[in-house]
Parts: sequence; C-alpha cells; structure tokens
Amino acid sequence: MSKGLLISFLLLLFIAGNGLSQEKRCIPNVWKAEEVKGWVYTKTGDTLEGKFAHLTPYNDIKTTHVIYHGRKKDKVYINRAEILSYFDKSENFIRLKVYVDADSSIYKKGCFFDQGRFLEVVVQGEYTLLKDKLNYY
Repeated sequence: MSKGLLISFLLLLFIAGNGLSQEKRCIPNVWKAEEVKGWVYTKTGDTLEGKFAHLTPYNDIKTTHVIYHGRKKDKVYINRAEILSYFDKSENFIRLKVYVDADSSIYKKGCFFDQGRFLEVVVQGEYTLLKDKLNYY
C-alpha cells in the first residue's frame, strides 16, 4: 500500500469516526407531547413560526431536542441549546432562556442536555423582569 493511499484511508476513517460520534437526538417517549404554537427565536437570528413539541419552560433530562412543525408540516429537530426565547400565542407572552444553575449543561447517555430555563418576561416601566415559579426543591 502506498504512503498516499494509506494517508487517504486514515483521513477517511477519521472523518467517518467523527461523523459517528455526533450527539444523538433524545426525544421523550410520551403519549402526548406538550406543544407550543407561536414563534421561536434562535441564536443564529432566525425566527421560526409554527408548532413546537417538547418546548417547555423548564428544560429537563427527558429531551435534548424540540420538534418543529412548520407551514409545510415538515418535522425538523431543533437542539434546545440553539433556542434563545419563544413567544407562545395561546399564553400571550414571551419566555427568555436564562441559566440559573451552576451547571448549564449535562452530557448523559450520548446526549447533550441544555439546562436553560425559559422564564416569562414581564416589562414594568423601564425594567424588564423575569418571572419564575419557585420549586419545592
């Protein structure tokens, strides 16, 4: 085997290995997913409109991705880490993601879990406040 062919083979093996080690999508196995109808604002500056499954105020260990159903009814998976905020049409308010815990992410069973919380934005005069519900724990 020539040296150039060996280098090409090793390079191809390296690229294939990196492709296999990408994070997997962790979607909870539930009877009925919680849905939000409205707009999502991402880190890239994009605004998406439609239905979003598994987009809950408190990100938990159950899921890493949100399922987006757009106007064409295509199913697209969006990593929670990419979402900055969202507007829920039915609840009529915007939620902004903040990181309130010391560890903002967890890596478990091949999935990266973003631990940001989406808190309700409340504007009072010149102040923008974030409303949070206290948890018993």
